[in-house]
Amino acid sequence: MQGPLPPLPVATSVSSLIKVVNWDGESQDIYWVVTTAFDAEDYLDCIRNLRERGIDPVPYINNLDKVSSHSI
Repeated sequence: MQGPLPPLPVATSVSSLIKVVNWDGESQDIYWVVTTAFDAEDYLDCIRNLRERGIDPVPYINNLDKVSSHSI
């Protein structure tokens, strides 16, 4: 009998935010990516320092706008 499973690693927003910036406008997994980013413990820190993390704010914001109007 195995013991309890180890906790899952905490998601970090940086990789998810980069995926939003690079979203092709088609991939349906963008909703999962955005949800993962928003739920990450470091989201607020990442969003405050986008440029320091190598994330261009303009495409990030533009793609978030596209996600909100994208239908499944």
